[in-house]
Amino acid sequence: MSVKLETIITSMDIRLSEVLQRELKGRDLKKIANACDVKPTTLINWRDGTSPNLKQADGLLNLCRFLNLSLEELLFNKRDLTSKNEVISQTIFKDNSSVFKITIEKCSKESI
Repeated sequence: MSVKLETIITSMDIRLSEVLQRELKGRDLKKIANACDVKPTTLINWRDGTSPNLKQADGLLNLCRFLNLSLEELLFNKRDLTSKNEVISQTIFKDNSSVFKITIEKCSKESI
């Protein structure tokens, strides 16, 4: 049985609007949209409840980096409770067909 990823994403409980209303409150949406390489109207639509489509995945990833949130946090309002370390920086590198994610965390002595 083959299920399209788009079907899975649209059928889940997407809470992007809720997260964006909280994270973008009082901020300049046009500057954020430009920094994330998305149209301001797209960002406004997401904030107002329009679900993203797969063609907008790069914009969502850029927004994650800008807001320092994981994709799961951005789309589903779920925090990763497994890591108690402060994320200092996250970078994604693409090389041909491979994608690499580098995360730098400030670690407590207990977590090492």
